Amino acid sequence: MQEQADAIRDSVLSGLDKAKSDMDDQISQFERVNSLIEHGAKLSEMLFGEKAYDNAVKFYNMQKENNIK
Repeated sequence: MQEQADAIRDSVLSGLDKAKSDMDDQISQFERVNSLIEHGAKLSEMLFGEKAYDNAVKFYNMQKENNIK
């Protein structure tokens, strides 16, 4: 009985570790996308100066949607 309880505990802990790792990977990908969007906004500002405001709004809306997902 103890061996089965230990096996179940180990299985649950392993599952939790896997879930945490998967969540960490997902968060890392969202952060990567946000970083790329931020880079695009800065690049647009460098290229177009003050005229880049409309583009920046689009970039930040993309970033907002990414964060919501």
